[in-house]
Amino acid sequence: MIGGNNSMNITDVRIRLIPAGNRLRAIASVIFENAFVVHDIKYVIGDSGPYLVMPSRRGGDGTTRDIAHPLNNDMRSNMLQKISEAYEAKIAE
Repeated sequence: MIGGNNSMNITDVRIRLIPAGNRLRAIASVIFENAFVVHDIKYVIGDSGPYLVMPSRRGGDGTTRDIAHPLNNDMRSNMLQKISEAYEAKIAE
């Protein structure tokens, strides 16, 4: 493993709202350390609360694979919290 820091700080979250009517509520872009961005993270409200759907690509065999995703639950929880906060702020505008 290169380096010893296991987490990257989220320095910005940009939200694009999706019109109401289904579970998909927003598309997020998350910027890490002012140096790396992940686009097209879906913010979904499910029966048991909000969750994230990471950007993915469909393979030639029909399977779908995430092309970017958190490697641990702490990072996923941090991303969900930051995206939820940005979503709430955006709908309050």
